[in-house]
Amino acid sequence: MIRSELIATFITIVDAGSLNAAAGKLRLSRSVISERLNALETDLGIRLLIRSTHGLSLTRAGEIFLGHARELAGAMAAARDAMAESGGTLSGALRLATPASLAFGWLAPALVDFLETHQRVSLEISASDRQVDIVQDGFDAAIRGGRLPDSALMARKITTGRRVVVCSPAYKARYGAPQSLAELRHHCCVVYRNRRAARDWTFNTPDGVRSALVTGRFEADDGAVLRAAVVEGAGICLLPTFMVSQDLIDGRLLIVDLGVEPETDTIAMVYPKANAALPRLQALIDRLRDALGDPSPWDRDLAAAGLVTP
Repeated sequence: MIRSELIATFITIVDAGSLNAAAGKLRLSRSVISERLNALETDLGIRLLIRSTHGLSLTRAGEIFLGHARELAGAMAAARDAMAESGGTLSGALRLATPASLAFGWLAPALVDFLETHQRVSLEISASDRQVDIVQDGFDAAIRGGRLPDSALMARKITTGRRVVVCSPAYKARYGAPQSLAELRHHCCVVYRNRRAARDWTFNTPDGVRSALVTGRFEADDGAVLRAAVVEGAGICLLPTFMVSQDLIDGRLLIVDLGVEPETDTIAMVYPKANAALPRLQALIDRLRDALGDPSPWDRDLAAAGLVTP
């Protein structure tokens, strides 16, 4: 069995970039770090790192083992944390990735309330539209919308993510608004690059899910940028209702009625299987589910304003 300190040392060496830097982080001598690396490579029977005058680089075997090493380290940390919390008091840190617009507009109050309830828990939030690699980037979990791909990750639904096709009043006054998927193809659309098949918008129709290939001259990988561009009249865009609900209520944006509804998403907390046993993570998911509900508060606001059906 590979000793846990060898795995932890290997990860530290890779992250630090050198044996000397790893020795400094672990407060050990360089010779001890080198001995641990050699012992790990001997136990595995493979070369993990290539050492040269230019520094360290992972071998192909080292790249493969690094992913497993991070998962093992995460599992061991999760096990320690679960035992520490088994007495009923939640404690420890959670590093969470979430879409920025969702965090700013809707999650922040629930996150603060969670911390007030659990005084020994801390949160580190990375608010960005970039889809992180949860394991490789060192996150405990991530909130994601859209179709959840099959993977080694687990997921718990928080709420339903509804989307709408929108444009500004100025765009509609100048170019009109499409009334069908066929007409949509002839309009200037604003494209969210972070979605798979970004220009292929999907809709629920009586004949099943149907896609529409859109064109346009404005693309961005950040939802807030897209929203601002659409408000300024850049074109038509498919956006989540959590991002544009207030714009629709205030009249800054209009819903484009194509006769069919965009396909709905699932907003879920996604995490490695090893973290399923973390009481503080499951408690956070429960808090967010309670705070948002299903339908979500932004969709309830839109329904109350008569802009969407409940």
